[in-house]
Amino acid sequence: ITTDELKAKVEAGETFNLIDLRDEAHYEHNHISGAINVPYDDKFTETAQKILHHKEVTVVLYADFEDKPECPIAVSKLTELGYTDVNCFNEGLHGWMEAGQRLEFGGES
Repeated sequence: ITTDELKAKVEAGETFNLIDLRDEAHYEHNHISGAINVPYDDKFTETAQKILHHKEVTVVLYADFEDKPECPIAVSKLTELGYTDVNCFNEGLHGWMEAGQRLEFGGES
């Protein structure tokens, strides 16, 4: 999805899970407001299943930059697990910042 599409979801108050795929240190430094940290690592699917309880709820994943390979791979993994609406926020954190959108700093979202 694009920055405008993600912004519209946020502004409309839609129910969805926004997942930051970056490691914990990067997430704690800054992240998109409301994002949950599920690092794309060797425990990704296990961690995701513990956090994402409802497979029918939209999931939006992002990394730091556009076209990072972990986002489409993570979409495939979640789809294989039965999640029905999984998307990449293609522009990533840096695209969100460049669009002047809100970030949070620290470990709390």
